[in-house]
Amino acid sequence: MSKELDILQLADDYEKVTYKDAQAYLIINKKIKEYNCLFGLIDFPNDYETAKGLFDLLERKALERGYHHLVGPVNYCTWMSYRWTISNFDCKLFPDCTNPAYYPQTVEKLGYRQLYTYRSAVVNTNNPLYALGDVILKQKQKEGFVFRLFEREEMYAMAREVYDISIDAFRGSYL
Repeated sequence: MSKELDILQLADDYEKVTYKDAQAYLIINKKIKEYNCLFGLIDFPNDYETAKGLFDLLERKALERGYHHLVGPVNYCTWMSYRWTISNFDCKLFPDCTNPAYYPQTVEKLGYRQLYTYRSAVVNTNNPLYALGDVILKQKQKEGFVFRLFEREEMYAMAREVYDISIDAFRGSYL
């Protein structure tokens, strides 16, 4: 998560909030029209009392700054950790949301409600560009390029390298 923290430079202000072994960032972004006070880059154990302590602190700090709404989770990144899965936790679509099931359940129990929902889906299509892609793939293989399919644990082992390459590719571009 250390590379994700770089994005906080775009916020007007932020503060790391910790409670026991839980943490989150209180993020102030005045460029967002409706809700300027956000929580994000959050991590808490499956323990209601610890989560409650963390959110009590976040809420108190938001009130001290004059805010009456706290919206999140937001991580400001392109790898979708800014949002959470709320159902179908057995469906692992990389790089989609990978939070534990207790995150949204705990936050709802704390009195928060869903503001927005999104739907992720795998859609199989008969796209004519696939045939062109096969031609290009074969051409690149003849040129010496190697393409491998990574699955399960092997995929996660390569994820950090792919993530770092992606971060470097978009460095300096504010999406």
